[in-house]
Amino acid sequence: MAKLNGYRIVNLTYNVKNNDSSSTNRIIDEHFELDGLQSLMLLKNGGGKSVQIQMLISPFVSPKYRDFGSRPFTDYFQDDKSPTYIATEWLLDNGEKVLIGLMVRKCKSHEVTESNKGLEVYSYVYEYRDKFDEYSIGNIPFAQRTEEGYIIASSHETLDLFASIQKKNKFAMQCYNLNVSGSRSKYYERLKTYDIDRSEWETKIGRAHVWTPVTVPYLV
Repeated sequence: MAKLNGYRIVNLTYNVKNNDSSSTNRIIDEHFELDGLQSLMLLKNGGGKSVQIQMLISPFVSPKYRDFGSRPFTDYFQDDKSPTYIATEWLLDNGEKVLIGLMVRKCKSHEVTESNKGLEVYSYVYEYRDKFDEYSIGNIPFAQRTEEGYIIASSHETLDLFASIQKKNKFAMQCYNLNVSGSRSKYYERLKTYDIDRSEWETKIGRAHVWTPVTVPYLV
């Protein structure tokens, strides 16, 4: 059974209050290594524990289960230029690894439809051997640090990257448009090959009724 080995969050803004930038937190590019072990997240109140759990679960459930109490998933994404990247790394029984995650961007006004609810959402699945892989969770270029600060890869740049990787090995990399039902179904079926079943995750969330730390052991 696959074990969560780590996660990475890029370009996520949270705790925005009345457009007050002083009360806003931002994760620019953080990679957390868990080594396949059960882990305890210790942060002060307001430090982002609930936010990180909400992001971690989001690639594995349908849209209605991504909301966290009074925190709708859609509210985190206010930038229609630079997407947010949510990446999880899973350790497989054969020792290899798989990268599973989401790329989420707020739609521009002319892109909004009833089906996308104002968000462009793509998922991706990439299998590799070790951390030295060019596109491992720590190496894939979702963000680049420069002397002037971080540059976040655009949606177009990342989709082009995924297409390029897929040309090299179509079995190792797959990308899915989660706003298209057929593509979404294929993604959930792919997750089952790693014993990650969307319905099981959603059942556990439904039993809890609200998002609480009880969900953490299920992740790790």
